[in-house]
Amino acid sequence: MAIIDRGVHKKWQPAFMTPELLQAFEGADREYYAEVKPELDEQQFEYMNQVICQSMKQTSLVAITYFRDQRKYITVGLIQYFNEISKTIKILTPLEKIDSVMLEDILDIKFQDA
Repeated sequence: MAIIDRGVHKKWQPAFMTPELLQAFEGADREYYAEVKPELDEQQFEYMNQVICQSMKQTSLVAITYFRDQRKYITVGLIQYFNEISKTIKILTPLEKIDSVMLEDILDIKFQDA
């Protein structure tokens, strides 16, 4: 026979937690962990351009660090397509998922050893 405790969530929450207060706490948490996007110089742009071209030519794995929603993310995969009009890169990950990254969001690109 399973014990069903119907009041677990309400039992341990303080009584003063109104929805407005919960939103304020979530906003403070987001602000605390927010990062500032670093500025890249011309040499880094040239290096990233070379890595993108070599990766597409040789179909080699790359690790791309990009900045989105005030956080840094890393994705690893093959650069499948580069769209010059929308300035995006399509990356095929090892899990057969296609990620799309804007060029202006990219912070670093490195060749990944297989």
